[in-house]
Amino acid sequence: MTGHWRDRAATNFQCQKRPATGSRGMVVSNHPLASNAGAEMLAAGGNAIDAAIATLFTLTVVEPMMVGIIGGGMAHIRTSDGSHRFVDGQSTVPLAVRPDTYTSKPGSAHDVFDTTGDENLNGPKAVAVPGSLKAWCETLQRFGTMSLADVMQPAIRHASRGYAATPYLHECISDSDAEGQGDLGDLSAQGNAAESWRARGAVGICRDAALHFTAW
Repeated sequence: MTGHWRDRAATNFQCQKRPATGSRGMVVSNHPLASNAGAEMLAAGGNAIDAAIATLFTLTVVEPMMVGIIGGGMAHIRTSDGSHRFVDGQSTVPLAVRPDTYTSKPGSAHDVFDTTGDENLNGPKAVAVPGSLKAWCETLQRFGTMSLADVMQPAIRHASRGYAATPYLHECISDSDAEGQGDLGDLSAQGNAAESWRARGAVGICRDAALHFTAW
């Protein structure tokens, strides 16, 4: 078969990508359940920060390989008066790390962080001090309008009831499973995480962020 497909389509149309807009707000993330969590906060009267934090907590549940409370990141916030605020939640080096903690692979370039045994990639020495959770809590406290318990509700709901695992999540879990045994199935449930988040709420979760992971 030859010729352009448009010549055979028997219809005349043009496909154009257009910017997505929303007259009353918009939430964009890597997963529809997370985006919906943010939209839920907006519908309840919350602001953009409430929506963003709710989205991040939900991503921790439904797409944990990409976003999590033990990760790192930063927030760039433009306030209503036009000023800008930055919240640094990047991960930091644990207190126990010393110059000789890792051994460079023989022959590796000085600016390439290849270590013997890939200790900086796999295992306990690959874990930095997470900054995400503390940054999320601080951002919500300073710039949000809703409580931590409220913005965590969608995440708790999905962790408790389960959700349909995407092919991407299934593939990531399968690739990370050293044993290669078992089957993820159709639903992923994190009941223990849900109970922990529900019980500890705003009091315990931020306190833990300040106490844990500061040293190996």
